[in-house]
Amino acid sequence: FPDTDRFFGSVGCSFFDFWPVEGSFQCNPVFAVNIAFKMFAHIAELLHQSALCLSFVVFIPTQLFEKTLPGSPFAVDAASHSCMRRSLTVASGAHAYVRGEQHTLFHGERPSNRAEFDTTVCFLQNDAGMLAHPACDTAVAALTQAWESVSVKCK
Repeated sequence: FPDTDRFFGSVGCSFFDFWPVEGSFQCNPVFAVNIAFKMFAHIAELLHQSALCLSFVVFIPTQLFEKTLPGSPFAVDAASHSCMRRSLTVASGAHAYVRGEQHTLFHGERPSNRAEFDTTVCFLQNDAGMLAHPACDTAVAALTQAWESVSVKCK
């Protein structure tokens, strides 16, 4: 529903119908092996098709990452492998998340839920994306610190 979803950041279509040539995007796929595998393949294709600055940061349960990455273009294809700039794993209990439907359940409050699983964050970028927005230690530390501060509120 593009007329309403756009206010929440949605482009109103499936991720697999999304063909950006420039920008930085965050992905958190449905926790299913076939969807995660298809997402990695789609991102690899997008990164190869664009010479403009293009980056994706994927947040995915570590177990799902371990099941899908080995068969994805990022593990099999040398050109795609070079687009995997960095990954890190955040332990369960060391981070939290906000539920997607929180706006209808909690009437403006932002309750956080402690993650019950390890999460892998991977930075996927073409060369232009890496030059413009490197996944450097400072960026990763800021992300980790932000997660830790939300996690403390969940205790």
